[in-house]
Amino acid sequence: LHAAADAMTDRRAAAFIDACDRLLEASVPLIQAFAQGVERTYQLKGFEAEVMRSQDNWTFRYLHYFPGARPVLANQHADRGGFTFHTWEDHDGGEYLSFNHAWLPWPVSETQTIIFPSMGLQYRSKGALKALWHRVVPTNTTAEVGRYSMVIFIDFDMDHRFDDEHFRVQDFKPGFNYHCPAEDFAKYFVPSN
Repeated sequence: LHAAADAMTDRRAAAFIDACDRLLEASVPLIQAFAQGVERTYQLKGFEAEVMRSQDNWTFRYLHYFPGARPVLANQHADRGGFTFHTWEDHDGGEYLSFNHAWLPWPVSETQTIIFPSMGLQYRSKGALKALWHRVVPTNTTAEVGRYSMVIFIDFDMDHRFDDEHFRVQDFKPGFNYHCPAEDFAKYFVPSN
């Protein structure tokens, strides 16, 4: 991808890819510290090493939501991978589902970010950590100008993965996993190939 962008006369694509690479590189110490803290706090032996070994599977996503009036910008869902590092957004609208099943705004700003568990980390922690349900709703500002955000999806070496051939996260009731016993939650996973 980078070689193709370099071959273009317009350097904006290559510059954007370079900026993404620098952001990922700068994020590594924070991601490692998070993984280390999760390993220590939840006694997940080897978790930090699993996360750091899997850097080739991390996904940087730069999202753009077009302006316009609509009921939702991103439907309610829980991410399927390991955990999500939400690095930046230009306008409010991101919300998470609390364990009391209330939608609350999340605290992302120029000085504050969030990292939250996805389905894979809930599986790996045997339910000690819960995959966070979230959505993006429009505001008056985003209806006029749109919205941008950046996330890094952190996947790690897992012996099982969410069974997306038989289940769609979007088909579940939001927060179904918050009080789901680990044995029942494990039924949604299959061995990784």
